[in-house]
Amino acid sequence: MAGSSQYSTGNTAKLTKTVKDGDGNPLSGATVALTVKNPKGIVTSVSGKTDANGTYTYSYFITKNLRGKFTVTATTTLANYNSSSASTTFNVVK
Repeated sequence: MAGSSQYSTGNTAKLTKTVKDGDGNPLSGATVALTVKNPKGIVTSVSGKTDANGTYTYSYFITKNLRGKFTVTATTTLANYNSSSASTTFNVVK
């Protein structure tokens, strides 16, 4: 997953997941399920399909005055391929 590792409150975190096959070719139409867990333990779940470049992007708004570590997990599925998951974190500092 791509994106910055540090944000400020009141801004938007752009979360991007790119899905490729074993040869590195982008996979369009894959389902990406994202969960974002904020420092208070509240989870936001969204899902969508990858584009022709194998990319799915979600813009997550960071509530003002909510600081700390956020955990993002992406799970991808596509017929005839093994599903996969990846997790990362980002911090909100001010």
